[in-house]
Amino acid sequence: MDAGKVRRLAYVLLKSKFFLDNYLVHHSKEEDSMNSNPWKLQVWHRDKGSKKGQLRNLSDKKGLQDNLTQLLSMFEVSFTARQRKNYLFYCLFYLMKARKLEIEEYSTFVEGLADRYFCKVYLDGSKLNAINTPIPGSFDEVMLEGHSLSQSSFEVPNRSVFAEIYGDGREASKGVPLFIFNYLDYKLWKLYDEDLCGKDTEKGSKVLL
Repeated sequence: MDAGKVRRLAYVLLKSKFFLDNYLVHHSKEEDSMNSNPWKLQVWHRDKGSKKGQLRNLSDKKGLQDNLTQLLSMFEVSFTARQRKNYLFYCLFYLMKARKLEIEEYSTFVEGLADRYFCKVYLDGSKLNAINTPIPGSFDEVMLEGHSLSQSSFEVPNRSVFAEIYGDGREASKGVPLFIFNYLDYKLWKLYDEDLCGKDTEKGSKVLL
């Protein structure tokens, strides 16, 4: 066996493990509450000259840290089965290929990944089976172009498309995937965090939902 290829493979595996440990969320044993999020996005840090280390948030910017944690945990709770965690591959693909890793750009990528999942898979009836679960290969089809991540733009389908697939509430739906609920939950959280949190919402307020 070629020793050089073995070393390159070992390097790729170690690099992947580094990204998995530091750039993807992990569940702690804390309870999920208003003041405690059990999903953590942290990196092990040791000050120069110190023998002790500690876990720190991946980003020092609270808004960026919170948004990325919410996004990644949204994917994680939506796809609990190991064979369904395509998003992990796409995130690792992005991280491994990035020439200069910027947390802001990584957050933008993950948010774009969520939007692409929603618009290009879950709002495309041809990519869903009889109970509205994505058919095999659906995610790769919209996320990959050859050996690269897709950079093609897309538009949000008309709201009528959602009703055509999932119904309008007047009849029982064939099924609404968990990702749909968690994606909506993330969008509501982001709306609150960016536009409503800390603002006067009492009677007479100009803040509109």
